[in-house]
Amino acid sequence: MCQIALVYPNTYAVGMSSLGFQMVYRWINEQPGALAERFFCEEVAEAGHAPPRFPALSVENQRPLEQFDLVAFSISYELDYLGVVRFLMENRVTLRAAERDPEVEPILIAGGVCLLVNRLPIYDLADVLVVGDGEGTVAQIVAQWVASGGDRGRPRGGAAGCARARFLQAISALEGVEVTEGACRRFKIAVNDQPLALRTQHSGLSTQDSTVSGQPSAIQNLKSKIQNSQPLHPHFAPCLERADAYSMIVTPHTELGARCLVEIARGCPYRCRFCFIGHCLPYRARPFDAVREMIERGRRLTPRFGLIAPAVGSHPDIERICEWCRSEGLEISFSSLRLEDVTPAMLDLLAAGGQQSVTVAPEAGSETLRRALGKRLSDEQVIQFAADAVARGLTDLRLYFMVGLPGEEDEDIEAIARLAGAVRQAAMAARPSRRGTGILPVERRRPVHVTVTVAVFIPKPGTPFAKAERPTPAQIKNRLKRLHAQLGRMEGITFRLPSFAEAEAQRILTWADRDVLSALIETARESGSSRRFVGRTSKSTDESKSKT
Repeated sequence: MCQIALVYPNTYAVGMSSLGFQMVYRWINEQPGALAERFFCEEVAEAGHAPPRFPALSVENQRPLEQFDLVAFSISYELDYLGVVRFLMENRVTLRAAERDPEVEPILIAGGVCLLVNRLPIYDLADVLVVGDGEGTVAQIVAQWVASGGDRGRPRGGAAGCARARFLQAISALEGVEVTEGACRRFKIAVNDQPLALRTQHSGLSTQDSTVSGQPSAIQNLKSKIQNSQPLHPHFAPCLERADAYSMIVTPHTELGARCLVEIARGCPYRCRFCFIGHCLPYRARPFDAVREMIERGRRLTPRFGLIAPAVGSHPDIERICEWCRSEGLEISFSSLRLEDVTPAMLDLLAAGGQQSVTVAPEAGSETLRRALGKRLSDEQVIQFAADAVARGLTDLRLYFMVGLPGEEDEDIEAIARLAGAVRQAAMAARPSRRGTGILPVERRRPVHVTVTVAVFIPKPGTPFAKAERPTPAQIKNRLKRLHAQLGRMEGITFRLPSFAEAEAQRILTWADRDVLSALIETARESGSSRRFVGRTSKSTDESKSKT
């Protein structure tokens, strides 16, 4: 039996909102002789289960971490690297792989989209890194554990270490799987003739390729692009035809409510200049029949669904999907809408299911800056979209922007406030004036609310903006303050201010090398926040400069 503790290093609500986490949970438990139980940080699980405590206990059977053979982390956000360190410290697991007991302590595996961006912050912590898609890889890891003899109890006297060493050597041959230097030292093995001095600098991926498609040749080009910079081939499934990308568990205790999430596509066909997904992941859309089959299976749990993709409207069969969902009376929401792709059928489907909110991301306030980002989207298109949405009863409008972009000027920030005001004005005018056969007076029409959420731009490797000059931290903070003041004077508009400390911590972890693990460990020991982590990395940098 291969027993895996599947850990999401964040709260239950965040973890169960991750479709990738749920997919890995399904893949493991579908394998003969495999069992996965979930662990989270800090928050309660499903009703009827005891709240978590430390040492942590699994959601399913309240078992401690020490009863599992493998501990697998699913990491979606850079800031969750700190959560990984905290979880291991609180559960008394030796942090660095090279220092862990080869027979007694578990093998640590880390995967998730975050590792595709930069896996170096936890390279010395993990025994195994899984980079890229999990399709196929998860099943092979389980099979190799069984084949190596790792499922034969917990022998002592060196037998356990030998079985684990065989397991690591076997999976090191899998595409997208990396056995780390620490694991090689821990188990006294060499894998694929890899040198032990590895990966002390971050890669910068080439961005001169043509538009990425889901064809195998394009996927191979992507692998070569990353291989040229880092000694690892990520695993990208050439096509996504199986109907296995939907929620296994539906619970109201998530950020999305009690919805069954269904992945209809992976990657993005667009190449916005700031976007890692558009430049470094191949685009693959699931066939209509697979989408329909997943929804049919999910209907056993709920009639409420969330269709998941970086750009839902770019799916080649989105009109057909919408028409079928509406004919079935399903309540549908979308994870992300690229405004240029939104069709009347998509808005009609949202409204028919009782949705009141809709989210789009203009990204920048001015048309000039949007064009520089690769988004050919006019102010008029944004305003018209808002009017069309509100006319259908979607009166909660959510707009996402970024601040701190390359080439950004003060005028671009003022343009955010102007556009938000114009959107609300058009939305107010578009409110339905009739209910049944009667005409509603203006004061009785449904109120409209606009929420403006702003994030601080984080440059990502592999994108045209990876090394582009951007505004200084002082300029960014000043612009956020001015935008807050402008939007605060506008009725019916809520402004969500980002945490600059969290943004800076994310930037550091996106580009950090292996040395940053020490700062993560010290921050976790002090129960510190993102601000404390940023302070520690700044101090380390200053000390390094003073020595040179």
